Amino acid sequence: MTRTLVGSRAATARREPPRVSRWSSIPELPWAGSALAFTRRPITFLERAHAECASDIVRFGYFGKTLYSVRGREATELFFDSVNLDLKGGFVEIFGGLLPKRFLGEEDDDLYAFSKKRSVFNFGAYLDAVHVSTDEVLRELGKSGEIDLFELSSQLSFRAASRFMLGETIASPGFFARWRELFFATNPVESLGRFQWNLVNPLFWRKQNELFAELEALLARLIDAKDPVPPGEERSFLELALNTVYARKSREQAVAHVYMMFLAAYLNPTLTLGWTLVDLLRRDRENPHRFSVQDELRRAHARHPDGPLPRAALDELSILQLCVMETLRLRIRAVNVRKIVNEPFVFRGCEIPVGALVCNSPTFAHLDPESYDAPLEHRPERWLGTPELERATMTARYMPFGTFAHICPGKKLSHVWLKVAISELFRRFDVEIAGSIPNVREGIMPVLADRDGPCIARYRRRA
Repeated sequence: MTRTLVGSRAATARREPPRVSRWSSIPELPWAGSALAFTRRPITFLERAHAECASDIVRFGYFGKTLYSVRGREATELFFDSVNLDLKGGFVEIFGGLLPKRFLGEEDDDLYAFSKKRSVFNFGAYLDAVHVSTDEVLRELGKSGEIDLFELSSQLSFRAASRFMLGETIASPGFFARWRELFFATNPVESLGRFQWNLVNPLFWRKQNELFAELEALLARLIDAKDPVPPGEERSFLELALNTVYARKSREQAVAHVYMMFLAAYLNPTLTLGWTLVDLLRRDRENPHRFSVQDELRRAHARHPDGPLPRAALDELSILQLCVMETLRLRIRAVNVRKIVNEPFVFRGCEIPVGALVCNSPTFAHLDPESYDAPLEHRPERWLGTPELERATMTARYMPFGTFAHICPGKKLSHVWLKVAISELFRRFDVEIAGSIPNVREGIMPVLADRDGPCIARYRRRA
């Protein structure tokens, strides 16, 4: 059965969506289509494509495939509020020919279902891992110095993700630096640092394969050395997986799945914390929220002077929560590639067939002037009284962790980690930005935007 929108939005005649090359000035290459323009700057490409085609749904060629792009609240509600959306299929379909098979562990239905269950996350163990890891990193900073805020965020995230996902910190010499280089290089000459562009770069995959082989060997040794843990006493993601789904999988499948889950647990929080610190500390514009957050943290620590804030106190950091939400709204410059299955969709009179690859960017929803006053301005107070704040929910206008039936199970953990890291950093140090504010870098992965340079901060430990 073909699904349509009802009422004034119902389709009267089905037709193919406008193709970018026919309706706009954006050229398409033989077989590659618009792949180069889309991969290099996906948000800019899609904004231009929708504008020049004068349509909320467009299609374009991508390496022998056809991608559909939809925008607007109606499209978001239609696609995301549906079990007809296959979250894992799109990435594999579009990049499967470029990726080694070991990177496609998420295509396995059992592993995918396991990773989406909120029950796989032991919240108490996660909070313990965050506290220990945060303390380690902040003690290693010494009394004073300068550091890139994204470098600091990367260290905090890597340590916490490693300890919670694996049960211990990855300490292989040089591994952390080389792995991070692939995703966080800030020098424009270092083309290997641009992940979305490197999906079509064979040199990138050669280096990534070498790095994965090192991680594969490290994880295999770690798994072999682990003593069995009785069911119900698992303290890490890996322990729980070894007692359940990994018992039915090969070593290669287990390692590939851990790799992809570790990537999500490290990459997304790094950028979220980095941009949140930038927005809190920047002085190049009026920024009253910086002092409001610091006052809120001082009051909280005065009530709990003997260490990190407990969970209840973290939940009460309302001003910090508003600022985090506003950063998540403004700093996403990414495109999600999804796959529609089972049923065709009809949207605005245009039919999207079964199995089609569909792009939907949170950026369009987050910057929609119909949903937000002054959408380009940083206004944390805009969230007061909203369902997104009151019910901690994702909606058609706010979806940094997905929305409707497709919300990331790590959403709650990510917010708690952010609050622990920021509250402990500001409790122990005076921090100020000493360099310029970087610009955002667009991407295809469903994460916050990477940056095009460092953001140097000066810190001094408090007495």
